[in-house]
Amino acid sequence: MKLNLIPFIIAFSGSLLIGYAFYSFGSRNNLNFHYLMTILGFLFSSLTLSCTFGIDFKSSRTTTNIRTVSGIFFLIGMISLVLMKAFVESIPLVIISSGILGLIYLLIIYSINKSDQ
Repeated sequence: MKLNLIPFIIAFSGSLLIGYAFYSFGSRNNLNFHYLMTILGFLFSSLTLSCTFGIDFKSSRTTTNIRTVSGIFFLIGMISLVLMKAFVESIPLVIISSGILGLIYLLIIYSINKSDQ
């Protein structure tokens, strides 16, 4: 696993902007929910975008597979967070669903990296 510094910094900066977007948009009736969505938006996007752009793995095939899975999970995660921000204000529901999605993502990435395909 090799970290590409400039693409990683760009992915991290994009994640900061996504976190700020979650902070800026939406109602602030429930501040705890508002801050939670900001943090989750940043964490999920930084995890997936850093694997999409900023990290190379041993083989090019593994790197391609992980980048593809990371891009798909980035889109799924952002769509689910935007929908939850718009329609749900249950903190436990957001934490559980985002946690399950993140754990499934990490499990798939670990499996791809472990198989060296």
